[in-house]
Amino acid sequence: GVLLWVILLGVLGGCREQTELPIDRNAPPETVLTGAPGDSQTAFYTVHLFWSGFDEDGEVVGYEWAVTESLPDPDTIEYRYTTRTDSVFRFSVPQNSEVLGHRFYVRAIDNEGKQDPTPAFTFFASRNTCAPEVIFTRSVGLSPTGETVAINSTNAFAPTDTIPSGWSAAFSWRGEDCDAVIR
Repeated sequence: GVLLWVILLGVLGGCREQTELPIDRNAPPETVLTGAPGDSQTAFYTVHLFWSGFDEDGEVVGYEWAVTESLPDPDTIEYRYTTRTDSVFRFSVPQNSEVLGHRFYVRAIDNEGKQDPTPAFTFFASRNTCAPEVIFTRSVGLSPTGETVAINSTNAFAPTDTIPSGWSAAFSWRGEDCDAVIR
């Protein structure tokens, strides 16, 4: 009786369909910051950041970066995609503050879409409440006979105002910076 019971359990237990969990053999890429302000240091309002990545079983095809002003839950960080390995970032500081802390994250993405699970990051403060600004106060074309023509194109990338050949141009400007003296 006991032997029959053991055989019955063995047969019924052996008839079950085996399920195999898929094995992910793709190793995640790694990311490193190769140029950034030192951790907890203060930088000015523009910062040039550099990074790199490597993947032992494939290749890095892009990166995702994010900037936060605090230490958020990692699942709430909003990343932006890029294929660059550097960028110049401009940070602003509210007028009622002298410095503001920023945390910069970057993570590599490999050719199978896997992201670095431990993004590279640095924490630094930016100083300066505004970037300097140039204001043109005069821009004219001057003819050899003394005639003047205003140069007032508003398209910075494809100016439409021109002056004739043989004329010269005269410009005057002033600089402004809300937290520094310009001389």
